[in-house]
Amino acid sequence: MVFLIGIPFLSQPANAELSAKQYDIEGETILRQIRDLKSLTSCIRLEDRKTLLEGAQRWLSGASRYSPDPSVLKRGSEIESIVAQINSAPACEPAAPPNTVAVPAASDAKSAVSGGQPAGNETFIGPFAGRNAENDGYATAVGFAAGSQMKDSGEAVALGRSAAEAMTNSPSAVALGSSAGRQAGNSGYATIVGPVAGYQMKDSDNTVALGRSAAETMTNSPSAVILGSSAGRHAKDADSAILVGSSAGYQAQRIKHSILLGYASGRFVSDTAYSLIAGYAAGEYANSSDHSVMAGAFAGYEARMSPRSIFIGRDAGMYADNAPSAVMIGLATGRAAKGSVNPVFLGVGAGSSAADTKDVVLLGTHANAEPGIENAVGIGRDANPRQSNTWHIPEPMNLGIGTAAPTAQLHTTGDVRFERTPNGVLVTDNRGNVRASDALQLALERIEKLERRIEALERKGRR
Repeated sequence: MVFLIGIPFLSQPANAELSAKQYDIEGETILRQIRDLKSLTSCIRLEDRKTLLEGAQRWLSGASRYSPDPSVLKRGSEIESIVAQINSAPACEPAAPPNTVAVPAASDAKSAVSGGQPAGNETFIGPFAGRNAENDGYATAVGFAAGSQMKDSGEAVALGRSAAEAMTNSPSAVALGSSAGRQAGNSGYATIVGPVAGYQMKDSDNTVALGRSAAETMTNSPSAVILGSSAGRHAKDADSAILVGSSAGYQAQRIKHSILLGYASGRFVSDTAYSLIAGYAAGEYANSSDHSVMAGAFAGYEARMSPRSIFIGRDAGMYADNAPSAVMIGLATGRAAKGSVNPVFLGVGAGSSAADTKDVVLLGTHANAEPGIENAVGIGRDANPRQSNTWHIPEPMNLGIGTAAPTAQLHTTGDVRFERTPNGVLVTDNRGNVRASDALQLALERIEKLERRIEALERKGRR
């Protein structure tokens, strides 16, 4: 098992001193990385051990600056404890290669010969090598039955038991490994390396396949690059696709010009062309989601029928079926947001259950939305709009316009304009609703009338 880790901790420059809370969070991240590593593997690679322990030691060295803080003290004790466990854990030993590799049986033979029978400029070395080969000028085949019954594959190179056996119409192909390129057809200039790699591969010119069973039975995938054990093993219609990682694109179909990176990434995906899928099991069943980006473990795992979408982060869009044109960035963002159309979710857990929504924007940790609403915005931690055509900012948050230190829920340093309201004053009712009232205008008009009457009476009295 290969376990990739990030940089667990970087010391901060003097002018960017962390608060005790921020430092505690850095320590928590280191602790989680080490715990994850311990849970995923029974042994720890030396380079992983070195990287993690160096980060932990740097954190512990800097923790003295925050020693009065109880959270930092507690975190330091936890890190010291797990560092001791890591130091006592066994280191991984290099894996021993398997003694045998199961491969399809070579051609039946009644007797063995010391070498092949070249028909012209070919070079065949090994029992039955090049046997009954036809139209294979300048081909080279080395190994038991290598290149036997090979046809129309001039300048091909085959090395290994049954390598390129019965391969047809594949000029200048290279097949290295037991049964590599065996029965492959119409795959000229292909490079096939690994036991059973490219076995029965068809219509895949200029393809590169590297790894045990890589591109085995793959069809109609010219110019594809396949790297990893069982990568693209039964893939179809993967023109110019790049599949890297064990079982990446294992049975993927119709994924031309897509890139799949990571173990089981896009393993059974179909109809997802021009997409980037990267991460453990990312986009494994993300059918009909072309022109998309899925990055992170389980990102877009079952995001079916979600074209033109972006899922970035572990579990991001994991079950976001029918979520076209989605943007979901952050850990577990939009994890169960099926049926969400044109959503923008940003932040850890944002929109994790905002299903069947349309044109909803959520920004903030655990910001969510009531399923089924449309055209709503939630900004801030735990924002949760519950009605269509609304904008929700959590109650404790103050909004400042023109000021970075607002003292009220709405604090502005300039004028406020209310369009299409009558002249008057703003009044509130007993439910807190604010509206423009013309009561003041009416009062002013009455005062003006009274003043005119008084003036008239005064003129009459003077007469």
